[in-house]
Amino acid sequence: MKTILKVITKGGSFYLGLLAFIIINSCDTNDDANRINVTPQERPTIISIEPTLGRFGDEVIITGTNFDPQIVDNSVKLNGITASIKSANPTSIVITVPDGASTGAIEVSVINFDVSGPTFTVLAPLPVMSNITPLTGGVSETVTITGENFGGNITDNTVSFNGTTAVITSSSTTSITTSVPDGATTGPISITAPGGTVTSNEDFTVLTITTLSVPLTSDDDDVEEVAVSFGEPIGTMDLGSSDLELGEISSGQGLMNIGLRYNNVTIPQGATVTEAYVQFNADNTGADAVELTIYGENVANAAAYTGTLGELSAKTLTVANVVWSIPEWVNKGDRGDAQKTVNIASIINEIVNRTDWMSGNSINIIMKHTGVSTGVSSSSGGREAENYSSSKPDDGAELIVVYQ
Repeated sequence: MKTILKVITKGGSFYLGLLAFIIINSCDTNDDANRINVTPQERPTIISIEPTLGRFGDEVIITGTNFDPQIVDNSVKLNGITASIKSANPTSIVITVPDGASTGAIEVSVINFDVSGPTFTVLAPLPVMSNITPLTGGVSETVTITGENFGGNITDNTVSFNGTTAVITSSSTTSITTSVPDGATTGPISITAPGGTVTSNEDFTVLTITTLSVPLTSDDDDVEEVAVSFGEPIGTMDLGSSDLELGEISSGQGLMNIGLRYNNVTIPQGATVTEAYVQFNADNTGADAVELTIYGENVANAAAYTGTLGELSAKTLTVANVVWSIPEWVNKGDRGDAQKTVNIASIINEIVNRTDWMSGNSINIIMKHTGVSTGVSSSSGGREAENYSSSKPDDGAELIVVYQ
């Protein structure tokens, strides 16, 4: 408080000088407390971090004391890598885990003070699946999974098909090659990599593999038609022959086309046929070169043969066809690989993938002589196979189909 001392003298000059002296010195040392007091920043402390582990981009809350409410006055590093600060107040700072950070201490700098806090554990990034090729397949089918953050080594990853563990054949950080394991069922694919486990949004459809055997069921289901006449008119149908001449002359008739009609073929519409063939039984030996081209009748449900002249040649054929060069038949009665056609899966697929195909319909397989068999003039130059009406009807031509 200021005090003015009034002194009465005879000389006014003395009064004025004394007054000035008193005014100047009237403030005591306690006046400093009445000025604006700027308290220096106190050392910050870190009490806790939450969470204590996470991945790049995750938020971490640092709780403590004496942080600055201005974001720019704070700096946070994770094991030496600067983190982005999202918000700050005197007791809390929120950061995001910076790219490239590794496990280590949280360090906070506020103006002129640095403080180190608890260890934050940086987890590997979660794996990401971006594509699975294919999305359907049977057991042992190769499947390629592309994405990000997979383990670079095969042993770093685990792949399962709806819970059934698969074998991995190759791996990189962006691609895994595996195959459908035995026992797998339709469902999602899961990958466990160093960063954790991820599950596909789409189900992988496991195709069941079915082997279907379809025998001939009547005399009228395996037929011959004269293609090159050696007596009988071209187009003559034989529904009761005792055997099937494959690429050789039928005595008194000629070079024959072959028709095999299979009934009650229980393949679902749209199924994928992976293998199909006709299994014959040798009715005689034969070593000459023989070539047949095999087709299917391009209808949803093949009608029974009636014996009408030219009936087989009038059939609409599938676009798909395969050439069968028949190996030597060594012994009569053999029913092995030599008596088995080449794979005719493409032909069966074309038929069962028709929109009007229904499981249980009939399929007609048609064989025509081609290549070296077009100029055959011998009745023993090709192959003879048992048919339904022969002495062993159970040994007739049988259709075998493997489908998914």
